[in-house]
Amino acid sequence: MIAEQDIVTQRRMQLEDFRCDEFFHKVMEDYDLLWAYRYFGELRDRSVCYGMYSENHVTDDAIHQLLIKDVLVALVYERRTNWNFIEATYIIIANGIRLARHRLKGEYSLMKHDKTLRERIRKEETIKTED
Repeated sequence: MIAEQDIVTQRRMQLEDFRCDEFFHKVMEDYDLLWAYRYFGELRDRSVCYGMYSENHVTDDAIHQLLIKDVLVALVYERRTNWNFIEATYIIIANGIRLARHRLKGEYSLMKHDKTLRERIRKEETIKTED
């Protein structure tokens, strides 16, 4: 199932409780993108700078992006507040998920016909089940 519209959630938490990797994993799991992330996914993290001139400085704020086939499918904006709290904004981008899945359709059919890749995937799945 794909989200009909973007989903935005905002949470305030202590600095040490913030983790965006669990959110990204849940998005990939919910939208059946775990297999694609291994071959076509990327996580990007960037600090946010404020100001327009030479006084620009890096803050504790950050943007974390999940991309599949060079399409943004989820985003976390991490804003540091006073007293070591984080205001985290979690965004699932519905159009990005649809576009990424569309781009993956062709890749998936190519992967099914690639014998070497099929064997490697099968081997990785066997190792996971043994653990």
